[in-house]
Formats: sequence, C-alpha cells, structure tokens
Amino acid sequence: MELGKRALYWSVYMSEEILDDSDGYTVASGCQGSRTGVRGQQNRCNILEFLLHIKDQPSVKPELLGDVTIADRSRNWAHAVVFNDQLRKPDWGALNELDDKPVGDRIKWLVDSIKDALIRAIKVFHTEPEGDADKARWLARNPPGQQPIYPIPELNPHGKLIKIQTKSPADLLTKTVKPQALAGALPGGVAWDNNHSYEQLIDRMPAIQAKLNQRIDNFVPKTAAEEAQKKLLISWKETASAAMHAIVQIRQADLDRCRVEPCPGSKPLQEFKDFFDGEIIKVKKPYPYGSGVYEVNVLNYPDTIEAAVKSGKYENQEDAIKALEAAITKYNAQEFVITSKNKPDKITHPVLGHEAVVIRWKNGGAQLGCKFDD
Repeated sequence: MELGKRALYWSVYMSEEILDDSDGYTVASGCQGSRTGVRGQQNRCNILEFLLHIKDQPSVKPELLGDVTIADRSRNWAHAVVFNDQLRKPDWGALNELDDKPVGDRIKWLVDSIKDALIRAIKVFHTEPEGDADKARWLARNPPGQQPIYPIPELNPHGKLIKIQTKSPADLLTKTVKPQALAGALPGGVAWDNNHSYEQLIDRMPAIQAKLNQRIDNFVPKTAAEEAQKKLLISWKETASAAMHAIVQIRQADLDRCRVEPCPGSKPLQEFKDFFDGEIIKVKKPYPYGSGVYEVNVLNYPDTIEAAVKSGKYENQEDAIKALEAAITKYNAQEFVITSKNKPDKITHPVLGHEAVVIRWKNGGAQLGCKFDD
C-alpha cells in the first residue's frame, strides 16, 4: 500500500502541471529538479528527485543518497552517463519514459521500481583506461582533441556487494531501499506544507482535484503541442485515479479481514469465535489492485449462517443472522492491544479505525472518478 501511495502522490504532482508557477502547487511544492514540466515549467522533479525530496530513504547515509537507484538511474549515474551534450544535461534513462506508458503499465512501473530501489555505487574512468574493451569505449566517447572529457561510468552489477569508501576502512554494503510508512507529518513538503499529514492531504483531495479538473477542462488547446499536453495531463489524472483505487482496495481488504481475524500487529481481548455460538466459516477473497491481486481471509457470511441453522443451535435463519450481526458488532467495538518493544502497551480500536480511513480514502477518490463497490 505504501508503494501505491507514492504512485498516487507522484500522479497528483504530475497532474498539477496544468497549473502555472504563479498558481502555487500543493504536492511537493518545494521540489527543485532537472525536469521540464508538461507545460514548460522549469525545475520540476522526476520521480527519483521527488522521492529524495520527500526523504523517502530516512535510514540512508546522506553521502549515499546520490547512489539510490530507481529503475536504471541514480542521481550520480544520471550525471555521469552524460555524453556528447555540451549543456551537460543529466541522462535519466527509463525515468524519462513514464509519460509514454499506458496508465496500467505506468502504475506497475512505479510500484515495481520503488519496491526494487537499491543503493548502487558507480565508478568512473576519468582518464583513458587500460584494456581493449574499455579503451574502445573511451575513444568512442572521447575522440582525439575533444573537450570537455566525457568519462566512462560503470554501474555495479545488480545485487552485488558494493565497496563504499568511508572515513574508516572501505565498507562492503548491499542495501535495498525500503520506503517508510507515510504516516503523520511528512518531511520535505509532500503535503501543502510541512505541518500536515498524508491523511489530511487525502481529506483535501476532493478540493485539490476539483481545481485541477476545472483547469484541465478549461484548457483549450490552440496547437498540436498543446493538444498533446492536455492528453498527457488527463492520462496522469487517470493514473492518480487508478492508484487511489488500488490503495482503497487494499485498505478495504484489511478492514474486511480485521472484522473476523486479529488485525496485523494487534491482539484482541477476545477472538471473534468468542462472540458467536457456531462455526465461523472463512473464504479467501481476492482484491485486485493495479496489476496484482491481494488475498485475505474474510467471513463467508452465507455459509456461516447456513451452518449455524443446520447445527440446530438456532431455530431459523433470522435468529442466526441476528446472532452473527451482534457478534460482529461486539467484536468490532472491543479494544485491541498493540505491544511494542520498550514502549507501554497501546489500546486501540483497529476495526473502527480502518472503517474511518476507508471512508476518508473513498471520499478522496470520488473526485478522481473512482467507483467503489460498497
């Protein structure tokens, strides 16, 4: 779900390029990057610069942030791979191809690339190397007499140990970058300022998206280039909608599971079976999201009622339904305990909390055009 949230935030960030600089941006307004926006805005961020801006790698040493790699590029790699460009613009590789992808492929690329992010150091040949293969590459990039020099960068193989030179002896480091949970106040200005949480951003999503929808609808292209811009902005709006739908699917799945099983990370005072005199029958239910499927155990309501009546414990179906509904209400309303190391136990009502979050996200998604099964 955290990966889906990033796809959503990035998609809204891209959708906001219907606005002009003077309008004021909502998402990551302080992100200063190397990309030119859809409508020519300067210094907009690409997806890697965006993730670094919101401090998505809190455990990564500052000196290694330039080696955080999304897809085929890190910041250091993008700048080192520059070739035959007197302006010395960075080469962002596959990060520049996101606009060309269909919505479904775009979300899959975002989720997979963020999930597989790695720290991958590079080494750079600044002078002509030994060895025929490397020498041939050097000459191809640096014909005799050419200025400036274009060094040859080498990217370490995926998944290999990386030797990082530090103040102490060289360390061997292999590290997958794990996104932190987007909860509470977000650093780096991912919300409209630094004092608001991502949940509050979702509360504001209807107003934000209504503004963007109006601006996109009112944008009347006068040239073929502007027609292409509007088409691209609409596609990013659709990407945000698809990402929101995926997040709600997972949230809904967690809610449905917590109705009959302990929520992850918490322990109920009493289990669901303690509230219902009968067999609890469960079934695996798939919740499609993006290009994947999220499966959880949920209550098989009809089979549980049928089994209760057949057991003879209830005179009829109506009595069994009343008993099961009462059990659901009591189980959902009870307190759960979260036990954390070195912290006092925390009392919570996760089912009620999940319900509130699902409602909030559905309300936010409605303005994006999402349709949800109730």
